[in-house]
Amino acid sequence: MVIRLSVDFLKLLHESVLEDDPNTALGYTQESMIDGSMERALTRVYGYEPFEGIIDKAAALMLSINVFHPFTDGCKRTSILAVYFFLLFNGYLFTITDDIVDLTIKIAKRKIQDEKIVANWLRRRCRKNLILSLYSRFIFSRVHTDLHKNELFITSLVLPLLSYTKKIWPRA
Repeated sequence: MVIRLSVDFLKLLHESVLEDDPNTALGYTQESMIDGSMERALTRVYGYEPFEGIIDKAAALMLSINVFHPFTDGCKRTSILAVYFFLLFNGYLFTITDDIVDLTIKIAKRKIQDEKIVANWLRRRCRKNLILSLYSRFIFSRVHTDLHKNELFITSLVLPLLSYTKKIWPRA
């Protein structure tokens, strides 16, 4: 079973990005594409899945958020957080490295349009974790839709990760 990110959770990640940077513009360009980005990553048509594995789905999610651009501002950093938590909830440890900035900028500028390139990049930076896999099966699968309401989760995981992305993100 794949654990998806809810629209509310994606909005929480985006709101965290906006709160962290007062120069970002509020709002949505295409609010329906928030869920559309997740849906695209989980596409299944007549038994065919274009993105078969979790890492392939994470790559599709990253590309979708950057290309569909559902938020007025902050899509690149939101896509990083979304991929991190999508992988975490599905049993993978993802190490965010400084070169993720270059990757997301290339995706946003459409210099990278192939999910396979992004998936290969992600594979080199993440690994399956037995403990996370157990959490994924027995805990995350039951609580993932309400995590956006959990203050402890937000302050212990979302905010420190956001702080790190702020350090590596180039100044405007």
